[in-house]
Amino acid sequence: MRTKLALFVLLALSVIALGQVEIESVFTIYWDDLRFPAAAETLPAGAANITVDTTNVGLSFETDAVMATDWLIMNAQMPHGYEFGSNLFPHVHWVQTEDNTPNWLIQYRCNDIGEDPTGGFTSVAWTTDAITYVSGTIHQLTSFPNFDPEFSGVSGMCDIKLYRDTNNTSTLFAGADPFTTDVLLKEFDFHYKANSLGSVSIFSKW
Repeated sequence: MRTKLALFVLLALSVIALGQVEIESVFTIYWDDLRFPAAAETLPAGAANITVDTTNVGLSFETDAVMATDWLIMNAQMPHGYEFGSNLFPHVHWVQTEDNTPNWLIQYRCNDIGEDPTGGFTSVAWTTDAITYVSGTIHQLTSFPNFDPEFSGVSGMCDIKLYRDTNNTSTLFAGADPFTTDVLLKEFDFHYKANSLGSVSIFSKW
């Protein structure tokens, strides 16, 4: 007996060369996250003002964190499903306890295979909070300007540094950090567009 299934997203299976199975979504463009959980990321040796919070699970950026020594290091390869030419939307998930937003700042650089991966970083300050703070302790999402990494092939990589620029060393903020206490970072992510579930071959998307 055949069971009829009600599916939210219909998937069509098609057999392609060499007996591979390609799953083609009815919806050709969708969004996903490239995630960097705070508790799993790397701190430089001198980052004395960022500490691991094992109780609330994350990294605590203290009020005396400074750009010279305190930052979080991350890097990752973009998934093969990423849509070339589309922007990445960087943001942080953090714990908000007052009606201010810390001086969150990121530096990023991206490169294709075959390019020089040691170039300079671009620095950007946060722009918008996802929701308006009212009271209590909340999970907040704060965004940075989106950008095109200009990848031309699969397996491009991005390097990211995340700071709490308490003294406005970067001069990208209106002034010193207005947040009055230590702040807990939960995760850094990129929202990105995908137009496939992967690539047809290891080094070529189509």
